[in-house]
Amino acid sequence: MDFGLRLTPWPKAAKAEFNEADHPRDQGGKFTDGSGGGSGTMGDMPSQSEYPKDKTAAAFKARADKINSYPDRDSEVHDAERQRLHDDMLAAGHTPKARSLADVAAGLSKTGGFTYSTQTGEVKSVGFAVSIAGHEKAVPLQKMSIRQRQEELGKYIEEHIEALTGQGNHFGGWVNPEDGMLYLDVSKVTNDIKEARRNAVAADQEAFYDFQTGSDVVIKKGAAHDRYIQS
Repeated sequence: MDFGLRLTPWPKAAKAEFNEADHPRDQGGKFTDGSGGGSGTMGDMPSQSEYPKDKTAAAFKARADKINSYPDRDSEVHDAERQRLHDDMLAAGHTPKARSLADVAAGLSKTGGFTYSTQTGEVKSVGFAVSIAGHEKAVPLQKMSIRQRQEELGKYIEEHIEALTGQGNHFGGWVNPEDGMLYLDVSKVTNDIKEARRNAVAADQEAFYDFQTGSDVVIKKGAAHDRYIQS
């Protein structure tokens, strides 16, 4: 059956002549953009050697120790390096792990702290955390049994449940080895270091926490690295 349709062939493209003058090359014979660099924008990209291929725990620790060794480690000039370490660790499988509150309480003496999602029941191991003011609490860890620790954590969650259900918010705790106190708070965790800096400034915090390096990133002059974990 003829529906009156007619197919019109595509016109043939005219064959352009290659003009060598329009396509400069470098000394090795590769095409360039005429400015001496390679074609495209590859010249602006970091070399592959800047991205370590070793994804072992020892390699990640070495990179974290390197960042912590910088005299100006809090400076934004190192943010890109911190972000790459985070991204590589995340890609290597350092994702949140499911834990019960009982396990978190029992492991405090060994782990030295936690960042726990009351919404998913997972412990965060990578990212950047900013404490949210108004939710700090200190409890004497050494004087408490494991059962008492669990009860204290559960009580804190009940008291701060509204803040803990906010997007990206986590239940945080860290043990100060100098006074034996367990410090609890609510923190917002992000995978973007730039966002962490903005959140810290907006919340008028002295620092934010870098999980990958186990250290604070101080943003206020004169503030101490009181949560730096020597590993």
